[in-house]
Amino acid sequence: MNWYYAKGKERLGPFDESQFQELVRSGEVSGSTLVWNENLSGWKRFGEVRDAAYGGMSDPVPGLPRDEPSSSADGDMKQCSQCGQYFPESDLAMFEGRRVCAACKPAFVQKIREGVSVGAVVYAGFWIRFAAKFIDGIVLGIINMVIGFVTTSSMVATPDDPVAIMRGAIFSGLFQFCVQAAYTSFFLGKFSATPGKMVCGLKVITADNEPLSYLRGFGRCCAEMISSIILCIGYLMAAWDDEKRALHDRICNTRVIKKNS
Repeated sequence: MNWYYAKGKERLGPFDESQFQELVRSGEVSGSTLVWNENLSGWKRFGEVRDAAYGGMSDPVPGLPRDEPSSSADGDMKQCSQCGQYFPESDLAMFEGRRVCAACKPAFVQKIREGVSVGAVVYAGFWIRFAAKFIDGIVLGIINMVIGFVTTSSMVATPDDPVAIMRGAIFSGLFQFCVQAAYTSFFLGKFSATPGKMVCGLKVITADNEPLSYLRGFGRCCAEMISSIILCIGYLMAAWDDEKRALHDRICNTRVIKKNS
């Protein structure tokens, strides 16, 4: 069987089986490369036909490197959770919180039917999230204690000046918010988890199973204020939501999951 593949606007081939395997090993042909042979009805991405072409083996070509994401006219390239290959996002289906390509879909669905673990996302429950929040509260409490000591000292220095006292209180509140926002935004953007969540083995992701940006981490911090001011009902929502989402998770479209998910 002879193979052909596309490189830019060129169509290269024919290549016999051994020659084509060497192209795959060298990385010349990747999962996103368009290929054709006489058994195919049309040009297909190699990642879509590889399993069928090589008998469904998980590693059909020894030494095959995993494809790296690249730009595509079809949109951003995303990774299949099963084979590790990269495809346009529109070519991947979401199952159990995982992206799955067309070639992996039948085996993945069969695993689900048989009750085999497919690494489904495990959402963090209310109490473990409460513990993580409690730990973060201790860390921030220590920082705020230092800030409060400094601002209180300035008030005592001018006990008869109401303007100075009000100015100190406003400064203290704003500074504490800035510290909390910086703390949350940095750790969520950098590690997908605050120190409290790290200790509890949790992380925060988007609905598409992607890590948070620093901006979304900041937005989530601000949204938590809404969860707090309504008698903390926003936090309690995580206890009965199917995906354990608090109000601020709904606002920012985030999920809190266990790290081994």
